[in-house]
Amino acid sequence: MKALLLAGGKGTRLHPLTLKQPKPMIPVMDRPWLEYLVKSLRDFGICEIVFSLCHHPEKIKEHFGRGEKFGIKARYVIEKTPLGTGGAVKAAERFLGDDFLVINADIITKLDLERLIAFHMKNKALGTLTLTQVSNPAAYGLVDIDENWRIRSFTEKPQVSRRTSAWINAGVYAFSSKIFRYIPQGQAVSIERETFPRLLAEGERLFGFQSRNYWLDMGTPQRYLKLHHDLISGRFQPAFPLEKGRGRLWIHPSAVISPQAKLTAPCYIAEGARIEAGAQIGPMAVIGKNVVINRGSIIRSSVLWQGASVGANTTLEQAIVGYGTKISDNDSLVAQAIAE
Repeated sequence: MKALLLAGGKGTRLHPLTLKQPKPMIPVMDRPWLEYLVKSLRDFGICEIVFSLCHHPEKIKEHFGRGEKFGIKARYVIEKTPLGTGGAVKAAERFLGDDFLVINADIITKLDLERLIAFHMKNKALGTLTLTQVSNPAAYGLVDIDENWRIRSFTEKPQVSRRTSAWINAGVYAFSSKIFRYIPQGQAVSIERETFPRLLAEGERLFGFQSRNYWLDMGTPQRYLKLHHDLISGRFQPAFPLEKGRGRLWIHPSAVISPQAKLTAPCYIAEGARIEAGAQIGPMAVIGKNVVINRGSIIRSSVLWQGASVGANTTLEQAIVGYGTKISDNDSLVAQAIAE
């Protein structure tokens, strides 16, 4: 089975971090999220992967190339203008087989592909949607299924004043090639708002596969920070697991940390990082490769990307600092994302 990764969005809610790169390429613990996703697929034996690209496609093409380095065969479909989820699926038709997977590449989840594919095949479905349960579905769309897991209806951005939890579309699908008949060529199409309702109206077999695995839409700075909190607190174990940290302090052997610096678990300090005297790191801090934290600075609940630096006596709280970005002395960043 082949997989299509939808990686063409602009990630506007994560600006300025995504102005110069696709959202699935932003680092998660110093590694682009897309690498985790590709490894998850490869571990399930899915080695033919199609990338659907639009925003800065060269970043993904240059990183993955033909795919040999990652143990896959990589193909690319590049949109000149955004085609939506449905249009992207249609544009990749020539590369996909009789049954295939489609995954929103910016969704963070622990994939359960073996069960998903078996469920899809058993039900002889045209389409199978992975569903996840959330406590507040107002920003998503409800999916209603019957006792046999067949989808009955979709409700976009529902009123949820009395509802405590609901099943929503998790952005991971298995499709039969029959779906191509329902998507026009070369047009912008939303598979969620246009294709799925049409399939239901025409009586096609559309099923919901319920998953209770970890799931997160990392599309905002707050959720991106939450992802890192979940990683270093042990709530989520990714495809490239963290090595065992001592007391939930992950410190690369090449990191240089002053004896007068204070580290509070959990926190993660990558290779080549330098922490000067009087600095306070953590809890919930992720310090990327070759990051420099100067004397007396305080870093809490923040993520610093490779090559960033923080001046002396500066405080970062719930901040995200992009590649190579320099923060001056005696500054303060609270609940901000900043990139050069």
